[in-house]
Amino acid sequence: YLKEKSMEAQIISGKQRGVHTLGEQFAADHGYKIVSFPEDWIDGKNENSAQDKKMVEYASNAHGVLFAFWDGESCEIKSMIQIAKLYGLEIQVVLTRW
Repeated sequence: YLKEKSMEAQIISGKQRGVHTLGEQFAADHGYKIVSFPEDWIDGKNENSAQDKKMVEYASNAHGVLFAFWDGESCEIKSMIQIAKLYGLEIQVVLTRW
């Protein structure tokens, strides 16, 4: 996909286990820059929605594309997709049994 679009890609990571780790490994293997947005913790609570919004805002400043690896059920990924839609990002959903 990235080669087809002739895009200078950056991989945005939330620095969490799972698909974020896979994205970082992909970036390292293919020479892409990694931009990290570690989790926000407020009063001992993880603020994933704030983190998601920061990542989408960053991506929207360029021709951002969200590659969502989704099992069709995860509320976190569904939320990320909805935020990306609001910001007009291109969305590529990869259904998986993560």
